[in-house]
Amino acid sequence: MKDLVKRLAMTLGIGVLAASVSPTILAADKDGATIDAGPLKVQPTLDTELGYIDNLFRSPDDEENSLRLTLTPAVRAFIENGASRYEAFVEVREQIYYSSSNDDATDVEFGVDVHHAFSNTQAIDLFGGIDQTHEERGSGLSQGGNGLVIGESGIDAPIKYDETRIGARYTLGNNQTLGRLELEMSNTETEYKNFRDVTAFYDYDEREGKAALYYNLSGKTALLLEGRWEDTDYARDRLSVASKDSEENTGLVGVTWQATAKTTGHVKIGFFDRKFDASARDDSDGFRWDVSVTWAPRTYSTLTFTTAQESEESNGFDIGDYIERERYGLAWLHQLGNQTQLSVSFDLSNDEYANGAGAGREDDRTRIQASLERQVS
Repeated sequence: MKDLVKRLAMTLGIGVLAASVSPTILAADKDGATIDAGPLKVQPTLDTELGYIDNLFRSPDDEENSLRLTLTPAVRAFIENGASRYEAFVEVREQIYYSSSNDDATDVEFGVDVHHAFSNTQAIDLFGGIDQTHEERGSGLSQGGNGLVIGESGIDAPIKYDETRIGARYTLGNNQTLGRLELEMSNTETEYKNFRDVTAFYDYDEREGKAALYYNLSGKTALLLEGRWEDTDYARDRLSVASKDSEENTGLVGVTWQATAKTTGHVKIGFFDRKFDASARDDSDGFRWDVSVTWAPRTYSTLTFTTAQESEESNGFDIGDYIERERYGLAWLHQLGNQTQLSVSFDLSNDEYANGAGAGREDDRTRIQASLERQVS
């Protein structure tokens, strides 16, 4: 009980800190959501979510259920200079399970986002951060009960990992020019922090590149041609197990639009080609799509539909070379005032494990989520 009180105090402390700065130094916005300190603006938020999980460990039988409380205080600090914006943030996510205290977890994320506009047709974005987070039991490395190979009694807590990312994006042109070019590069390092006797083999680096060329049909609609490159390298190889290092290239064509008949969105279709460094793993190729459409019947209410077909690292213990994921989502966001918003979402996904051991396995997931977020000052 003392540990729980201590963790809750630490989680809520980040929001209290931002709100407790002397009022003689900080002046609140007229809507109370942003605090001004000269050119620096500070925006604290607190997100509270209560959910019910009917299969806590994603087990095929002997399912366990639990209520889960998630508290997410965050603070963003930013400076705006014309079209440029410089931002840093910290966010704490506290998850408390009412029927399984071993699965309680505290995640912390730090990040920096810089958007610097050289002119109205040239800009650069720099972003980076570290997310100290976890995988819920029954997902990621412990999916399908594979965590039983770790230790004598299996996984008795969430698998923790650090994800460090850094990247840059360059934009030439805007919605009013005939064309627009976007170039992006990023690097993400994933390092697991516990159960290292096995998880050490699943640390990996992921380098990504993207180039997109837009042809503006009007100020609100554009055709696009997009290329994506992704290279994944695992830090260690396991004896008698073929390397999972791979490279994937994707080409897409589509259309994007903004605020046309109260809708905003994009539709992209194309193909991908994935090659593994190890000849023992089969290369793959196939169809790709990426769709997102947002409808705003009112200025304070939006409905967003998303669907995509994409690939993910399986990261399970020798279950498939990678995952082919097909997902669909519907989300409603409703502003209840200047400082409060309600969100409700419904998501469906199908994961098919491609090639290798466990090929043909499919996981269907359904998620219903509701949250109420309020900005505090």
